[in-house]
Amino acid sequence: MDKPNFNIVVTITETSPCSRSLKIQVAAESVQKVYDDAIRTLNSQIRLPGFRAGKVPSAIIISRYAKELEAETIDKLINKALRKALEDEKLNPIGQPELDKDCKLELKLGEPFDFTANIETAPEFPMPEYKKLALTKADTSVTEDEVNDAINTFLENNIDYQQTGKPAAQKDMLKVDYKATIPEGETYSDKCNYLMNGENSWLVLREPELLPGASTILVGAVPGDEKDADITFPKDFYNTELAGKTFKYHIKVNEVHNAIVPELNDEFAKKYKMDSAQQIKDNFKKNMEARKEQVEAEKLRTQVMDTLLAAADFPLPDKLLASETARIKEQLVNREKQHGKKDDEITAMSADLDKQADTQARTSLRREFIITKIAKEEKVDVTFNDLLPVVSDIAQREKKNIKQVFKALQDNHQMEVIGSSIMFTKTLDKIISLADVTVVKDEK
Repeated sequence: MDKPNFNIVVTITETSPCSRSLKIQVAAESVQKVYDDAIRTLNSQIRLPGFRAGKVPSAIIISRYAKELEAETIDKLINKALRKALEDEKLNPIGQPELDKDCKLELKLGEPFDFTANIETAPEFPMPEYKKLALTKADTSVTEDEVNDAINTFLENNIDYQQTGKPAAQKDMLKVDYKATIPEGETYSDKCNYLMNGENSWLVLREPELLPGASTILVGAVPGDEKDADITFPKDFYNTELAGKTFKYHIKVNEVHNAIVPELNDEFAKKYKMDSAQQIKDNFKKNMEARKEQVEAEKLRTQVMDTLLAAADFPLPDKLLASETARIKEQLVNREKQHGKKDDEITAMSADLDKQADTQARTSLRREFIITKIAKEEKVDVTFNDLLPVVSDIAQREKKNIKQVFKALQDNHQMEVIGSSIMFTKTLDKIISLADVTVVKDEK
């Protein structure tokens, strides 16, 4: 902490809504004190023949290390004066203060030391009205029909296949040979081979079909049957070489494995370590309601954020906005590259990407400033117990010790990111807890 006899005069000029210019003058006596401290520090560090450690006369130090003393004194004066100015004026800068580009740093003992620094500050804006917001959410109760549909899907995903001797039906699995007749003069790449020819290949008579229309063609078939049929690949088929083409196929059925859908009973429940079929139903209902609640909670958070953004418009710090825009632009460019765009295509999109990045950056920063302001007002904080589940989940996924993960996240400054995300969600949930929420029931 700076001592009281370090005296400065600060003149603050607002250069833009979120920028301040600080003209700082350090008193001559304070300059001398810092210079003398620099001499004492250097005296304790240097070793000169004929002098004991720390006992070199000041005149010798000044004559030999004049430039080093000047640089060290200027550096300390700037740091001490800036720290004191920010403290005295109750300024909380975003990022590090920067010396003005036109600032000339001159050290003259017996005279004040002057310099100018520029800072960006958080925007000042009225607290938006966040209490008693009118919000709506859908009813998250689950009907018996919804539970039954989900269970039926679950049972179908646990189908067993058996050769029962019955003709092929929908959902059955057939082992077949098939061959397409390719019109004379047409050729196709190797990636089409498995669609044009197959021996003892498995076909399941349900969507998605390996061969479009196979379910219709082969329902009712038994082992030994042979069928000729035209098969047309849809225009949006994933294999673009075959999309929209029609071929004559010869298909021979070798085996029919009938689909056996399990019954929901107590015996089936025991396979999943549950006591009864009713417990399976209860668990399905509970999990479906929890998923609906998660979806609606996220929708409520979006409603809150949209309402707050609409109610609070304010200027943003220029450098912070530029940095955030550049970061988002990089993400957008990387996304386009992942989607297969080439460099020249991305260059052609640059203006549009710049516009997207600017819009997203402004929304992101405004959201952050608003939520930070409300979190401070409501005294929302992030505790160790908030962080623990997130870190535990990461440790479990990466199969690492939780202490190692904690340290790695701290070393990589990722813990701050996680904490910020948790703070954001906790603040939104606090606002929701203060809101008037109307539950809207489905009319169906």
